[in-house]
Amino acid sequence: MAGGPKTPPRDITERSFKMPRDACILYRNREPRGDDPCHYRGVMTDADGSTYWVGCWERLVKGERVSEIRRVPKT
Repeated sequence: MAGGPKTPPRDITERSFKMPRDACILYRNREPRGDDPCHYRGVMTDADGSTYWVGCWERLVKGERVSEIRRVPKT
């Protein structure tokens, strides 16, 4: 909500290790590697039980700030 009062983010520490399927928490990438390292990363389990590495990059599209998300099968 633009212009409204800012509230602090909700603390989800208690459920951070019990995320439901098709959801994940992305943590700041503290060990960036390669030419284009992700800004945030995490692990996600799909509805069918498949596990993925998830990466998120902060990008610009036509001057607007966006998030690019990729997931790669975890082997």
